[in-house]
Amino acid sequence: VSGVGQRLQALSHRPQMPYSYRVLNANYVNAYTFPGGAMGVTRGILADLQDESELAALLGHEIGHVNARHAAQRQGQSMLAQVAVLGLN
Repeated sequence: VSGVGQRLQALSHRPQMPYSYRVLNANYVNAYTFPGGAMGVTRGILADLQDESELAALLGHEIGHVNARHAAQRQGQSMLAQVAVLGLN
C-alpha cells in the first residue's frame, strides 16, 4: 500500500505533503483521510480489490481528498458545532 501511495504522491499537486498510508484492521469496506496527509484503508476494501491498478485508483481518490483538505475542513466544522452546542448549554 505504501509503495503504490508513494508513487502516486510524487505525481500529486502537493508532492511534499507528509503522506502516510495505513492498513486498518477492519473487515468492512472503507477508506479514510485524516488531516496532515494520513490515509487508512481497511482490510475489507483491500480484499475486494482485483489488482494494483484498483488500489492505485483508491489511493488516488484519497490523495485527492488530502489535496482538497476535506478532512481538515470536516474537523473545523466539527469544532464549530461543538462550540455552538456548548454556547447553547
